[in-house]
Amino acid sequence: MHSESLPIPAYDQKVLLTLSGDVNAEGSSTTNREPLTASVQVPACITSSHNDVQLTVMPISNPQQEQILVINTTMPVHEQKMAQA
Repeated sequence: MHSESLPIPAYDQKVLLTLSGDVNAEGSSTTNREPLTASVQVPACITSSHNDVQLTVMPISNPQQEQILVINTTMPVHEQKMAQA
């Protein structure tokens, strides 16, 4: 199955795909009587989200401690760009 080309959205969007009922697969005598639907997440052209954020406390010397924020993202992000955010 092929569709026409769709533009890349500016923001993440969900697309609902629907295949109407009474469709035969090529080379098969079986007919799908009911419509089939599927929801697909279409990512934007530049998409990054945070999967996980953790705060860690690291001892650096007695009695000082350093707080470290660990952020896991869905795309690679340079640490300098992250520091600007």
